[in-house]
Amino acid sequence: MGTYAHYRVWVGVQLVDIPSADNNTVDQILESSDSIEINGLAVTAFGMHGAQVGIGVEVLDFEWETVETGPSEFDIALYEKARNLVSKVNNALRSIGILVDSKIYHHIDLGG
Repeated sequence: MGTYAHYRVWVGVQLVDIPSADNNTVDQILESSDSIEINGLAVTAFGMHGAQVGIGVEVLDFEWETVETGPSEFDIALYEKARNLVSKVNNALRSIGILVDSKIYHHIDLGG
């Protein structure tokens, strides 16, 4: 078993912010290893250190290399893509009963 490190950027909501209620679509998203299409968007669950933390749309999943290559310049187009997704993700989540506003999240997921 090896270790991994992923840097992820996603637009969505944290699970702790979703009011507790029975929502079959959220359950499907959390139980699926694939994304679920909602309003034309691929909505998926996001994990951090082995625990699910939110649902939303992936903007970037960067797997860190074991060889250090030095710093890389931030691609501002990544931010623009994420910013442009916020209202679309809001609409998709509202269509399944989630009324919480989505946000742009980033984190490093370590495991192994």
